[in-house]
Amino acid sequence: MLAIRQDNVATWLGLTSTPGHQVVPPTLSVDLYALPGIVLFLAYLGAITGEARYTALAQAGLTSLRHHLTCYRLRAHYWCV
Repeated sequence: MLAIRQDNVATWLGLTSTPGHQVVPPTLSVDLYALPGIVLFLAYLGAITGEARYTALAQAGLTSLRHHLTCYRLRAHYWCV
């Protein structure tokens, strides 16, 4: 996975395969096993190691997650671009 970070926002790209066997890099979804799971893992890793870089990346990911969830709710189930 590749983390993309700008200012206080972060998201991750994963790789997925299409029916035509092409590999595309979509952003991660908001289910527990994608973006929220990464944020939770990094927050816990920062807490147990004391490494501020993990905590900061988790906070940036949480900001991104909140944005996605707010857009999802406000646009009646359509993602913000």
